[in-house]
Amino acid sequence: MSEDMKNKGMPIYLDNTPRNISDSLEAVEVDSWYPSNSASQKLWRCLESLRDLDDLLIDSSNQKNSTKRKRKLKIALTPLHSLIISLDDLCNNIQCNEETRGLLDDSKVKEVSEIQKIYSRLLPHDHKSNITTARNKLSAHVDKNIFPLEAQKIGGVITSSEFGRWLHICLHLILDLTKLDIYQWSCKSPGKEYVDFPDFTRHPKAS
Repeated sequence: MSEDMKNKGMPIYLDNTPRNISDSLEAVEVDSWYPSNSASQKLWRCLESLRDLDDLLIDSSNQKNSTKRKRKLKIALTPLHSLIISLDDLCNNIQCNEETRGLLDDSKVKEVSEIQKIYSRLLPHDHKSNITTARNKLSAHVDKNIFPLEAQKIGGVITSSEFGRWLHICLHLILDLTKLDIYQWSCKSPGKEYVDFPDFTRHPKAS
């Protein structure tokens, strides 16, 4: 074998470009991290809800009128509910998706199962729960059959303290789940002559 043949191989290029996780409202050509496995796609859905919540809650905190502040929280209930369901989906993915489950020890999968049970107990979110009823009848849209007295009763659960408790529970769960080494991310190549190898990482930096 010639010396030239011995030296041939695949050169590796380490791309240290700083990136944020992709935003659904960004232009497609923005250089960002994109989910490249099912677990990261579920986590990205959580981030999308958090981005919506961030803007809405800033507006709510700036409201001096209590009724207007509560109305902002009513609007924010939709992305909060999306966050709650997305976290549930991520927990289910960790336990039931073969690809994701195979990345963890059985003890970790069992731990996620226990955490999910606690999550459902602390923050009920089935179709009969207060938060789902308020989201379905007042926040995502105003139910066509609802009258003011019923709306006021349903809306009574949306207080600043209760909303904060719901969000606090979600943030704790996110912190627990992002510690797991199960998320894969990819980005566009610098050129057609490059081949992507997804980044296997816990915490890609996000804005």
